[in-house]
Amino acid sequence: MKLSKMTLINVDDESRVYFHLPNLGKINPSDCVDMDCDGLKQTLIKDLDGTFTGRPGTIIGRSALAWNGDRRRGLGDYRIPKVMLTEYDGTRIELRNLFTGKGISRQQSCRNDTVWNAYYCAGMDHAMLMIESMDKDTETRRVGPVAMLGNGYIDLINGPQDHGWCAGYTCQKRLSTFPVVVAIGVEYQMYFSSTNPQHLRFFLLNSNPSQAIIIVLYYKVSNTLSVYHNGDKVQPKNAHYADGTIKYHTPSTPRQYVPLIDTDPSGSNFYDWDKQQLYVLIRGSDPVEIKMDKLILVSLTLPPMTVNQFFLENLIGNVAALLNINKDKIKVVRVVSEASKRRKKRETQPDIITFAIGNEPAASISNSTNATNNGEEGDLSPSELDTVYNTLTNDLATEGATSLFNLSVEATVAVSSPLPEPGTDDWTAQSNDTERTMVVVSTVNSMSFLTTPGPLHEGARFIPQPRIQMLDQNGEAMAVVGSVISPWRVTATLEGGDNPNATLMGTVSVPVVNGIADYTDLSVSHFGDNFALRFTVTYPQNLTRFTLVTTNFTLPRRPVVPLIHEQSDRTVSGRLSSINVKLVDNVTKLDINDIDWRGHTWNATIELGSISPYNNGTLTGSQEVTFDPATGMAVFNNLNFTHRGSYFLIVRIKSDPAEYEEQTPVSFRVISPDQENIIPQVSKLMRMKFDVDFKTCGRRKRHEIHSTY
Repeated sequence: MKLSKMTLINVDDESRVYFHLPNLGKINPSDCVDMDCDGLKQTLIKDLDGTFTGRPGTIIGRSALAWNGDRRRGLGDYRIPKVMLTEYDGTRIELRNLFTGKGISRQQSCRNDTVWNAYYCAGMDHAMLMIESMDKDTETRRVGPVAMLGNGYIDLINGPQDHGWCAGYTCQKRLSTFPVVVAIGVEYQMYFSSTNPQHLRFFLLNSNPSQAIIIVLYYKVSNTLSVYHNGDKVQPKNAHYADGTIKYHTPSTPRQYVPLIDTDPSGSNFYDWDKQQLYVLIRGSDPVEIKMDKLILVSLTLPPMTVNQFFLENLIGNVAALLNINKDKIKVVRVVSEASKRRKKRETQPDIITFAIGNEPAASISNSTNATNNGEEGDLSPSELDTVYNTLTNDLATEGATSLFNLSVEATVAVSSPLPEPGTDDWTAQSNDTERTMVVVSTVNSMSFLTTPGPLHEGARFIPQPRIQMLDQNGEAMAVVGSVISPWRVTATLEGGDNPNATLMGTVSVPVVNGIADYTDLSVSHFGDNFALRFTVTYPQNLTRFTLVTTNFTLPRRPVVPLIHEQSDRTVSGRLSSINVKLVDNVTKLDINDIDWRGHTWNATIELGSISPYNNGTLTGSQEVTFDPATGMAVFNNLNFTHRGSYFLIVRIKSDPAEYEEQTPVSFRVISPDQENIIPQVSKLMRMKFDVDFKTCGRRKRHEIHSTY
């Protein structure tokens, strides 16, 4: 709100303005989630000529309300994004060294007016900055709270309330739009609580070209960035044209190319590769947009004094020929050369080259909607860029950078994959990562067992299952192998053995994830001696030299026993009852469903075993049935127990051919028809004392208690 030429008649100072407190009831999953929304906190009144407050200035909200206080407000030190509390070398930043004040940036002279519930800043200029995620998942992926740190003050912004309705309920979709009151002329560090959106838009509401701020935006994702002002691309301040292409100067001092807030135009920008921070100047009300480029980044670390113009030209030509793409799709974006540092010999550091592979970012924001292809002839489509990435990373993992790029020196190479489209499962997975940086690609030299498969018996899964680790030239475990888009695959095969019917079952081909091929369900169908498992890389192709074989092992026959699988809920004497029998692995205790795994047919019999002397009942009905191979079950469906009481049954199974014959005793409780409708109402504890010498009756003798009911 802007005020000027105001006339106040009989208005006390304390009655001029009041900023209401946010409603605690809105802090719930359907509205503001877990902290106050910003509508009543990011509030700004500008007195342009002093007719409202006595001097030109601003009235700003108390956005730090209940910081580290009322936990219901959800605001405190614990909400500061963790990446903001960490130095570039990983050490933790103490809070006292990070900020001196909380809330909207202001001067020491600003008055905290408890009656107005606001701060009055005479002679100070503020504006409303709008921060918008333009990604497809702007309503579903939470990136807040957003932290803004300027002039020693830290502010946390939650965003707007969910006002949508879906089938009579709130949609639980909130736009990732953040209104922030900022002090003009201040440089702000900005951090999201999640991975930055790929497409951001900023503008200062109702401001003029004399009002400007600088945003220093940290990116966890290693990537090049394009900045647009009013829809047109703005080259970084260290960019220059040479030989018909854009090249980039390496700064000789840390802030050499940082935009100048007093003189530079809106959209001026510079990316600090060492700190992974983008500096961008926002001036006036025209929108400034930032987009992550859809590129492959490759970083080469080389011995000192290696890099010169001739080296760079040869490198780009070799990479283009390897990947079968035009040279103009490869751009050097950063060179850190020892030759340009002029350091003493004892301080020499390696040379670093970072180049991007992909299409030139669009000159206009309206032409950059397609993730990868800008419509220019010869542009790479998204699938073509993925193919380039797969080829590059897989070849690096098998040949190494020195051989692959035809270099005369040893080199270490790191690569980052093209960004997935926002809203896709791949982007969701990447955006949930705490860090996504360029990954060093090592050369695979061999494989080894983390866990060797443990044979049990035929048909049973190995315990433990095999886990295979990829190793580099130094015998070290590799965390990344080749492409993350199309991972390497390792395939298991069964070798040897004296049983020609034996086959390997389960998921025989698995991806290499984090350098490990992890199997979960391998087993061998038939028993036998002198089996072995061979594990071979089958993707990428032509890498069968990477193989690993177990020692020979023996698999015994499967131990099979019968088990009552289902039976009638209540067995009543004189009525037909049913019992279902299944085959069970006596070691793993798992049901055997493929009962004809070796061509067997099975039958089951059930007969009366010992009977209590107090029970003279008999068993009638069909007492021999055949197993159904489709269900793996034998069903006795017309059994009849003639009297109530306890029965002991013997369930036997036999196979044909006659290889298996096993039996299992089963106890049964049979009630009479009179007892069927009895519903126990009260349970009581009953103690019984026997007038008998325990030593006389014996420890191992069985005693039965029978009651009449």
